Amino acid sequence: MPPVPDTLVFAITALFPLLVLINSSRLTESQRKSTFQVRSTKAELAALGNLATGVEVPLALRETAVWEIWQQAAALCNTLFSLDVFCPLGFVFLYGALAPSPDQALMDFLLDDIKLSQEFLFGTVGLVGSAAALLGNRVAKQSECLRHRT
Repeated sequence: MPPVPDTLVFAITALFPLLVLINSSRLTESQRKSTFQVRSTKAELAALGNLATGVEVPLALRETAVWEIWQQAAALCNTLFSLDVFCPLGFVFLYGALAPSPDQALMDFLLDDIKLSQEFLFGTVGLVGSAAALLGNRVAKQSECLRHRT
């Protein structure tokens, strides 16, 4: 099997995000009713009290900071494992974990084919990128301040 040219690999990995963008524009979404259910605090306390052992939690424990943290942790778990949150969260995690990334192909292309040095890429380009990020942050903060004044 003949070797695949680096430019072809780079072009293919650069093409995938464009294909995702084109296909995502064809998707249609319909608005649906929210399935979140609001439970009363009394029902939530009863559920938390009988969570592990089925034994009612003493009143002295309910008034401590540990109990408040336990309530917040249980509410967080209920929220994360509801289908409205868990499915998109799982998709984003799997997409980030399993999707190919063009980072290594781009780095090889820049170092080997274009013959840029590592010092230039990580030094000068990194410095200019960081300076641009700081400048962009400053401009965004200034425009936010100006918007609030008017």
